[in-house]
Amino acid sequence: MHTTTEDPDMPRPVGSPLEEALLAHVESHIENERDLLGAYAQLAESSPDEYVRYLAALILDDERRHHQRFMEMRNRILSDVTWRETTPQTPRVTVPEDREKLVRQAELYIEAEERDAEALRRLRRQARPMKDTSLMSLMVELMELDTQKHLRILEFIRRSAL
Repeated sequence: MHTTTEDPDMPRPVGSPLEEALLAHVESHIENERDLLGAYAQLAESSPDEYVRYLAALILDDERRHHQRFMEMRNRILSDVTWRETTPQTPRVTVPEDREKLVRQAELYIEAEERDAEALRRLRRQARPMKDTSLMSLMVELMELDTQKHLRILEFIRRSAL
């Protein structure tokens, strides 16, 4: 759902050079991604090979999520430039309400994700002999990448609360 309080007949205020450059990049990415989403959907639906359909569906899920995040980033920039709320948007980083508690939580989750990362590394080594005949190794590798993403997010949360 996209909502804005902006009058479509009024010219949009111009943002800073950085805001305008970011907005142009994000909008270009959104536009270019639309065709790619359709192509991945087609592959996920019509490939004669089950594993290709499965992997294309994984990519499609990620690309849909990326598309949504880009829309939210665009709306954040537009809201900042126009001083009118455009939703949905990425939230602003604020001072956490209970900084000490948030730091403790983030550190616990970081420890859990690091344990998960080590377990996934062991599993990937075990699955290595099957890498050409099974998706197991690839799936574990993708989970490792997700774990690294989770760690980056948690590190950001911890830093923002310090």
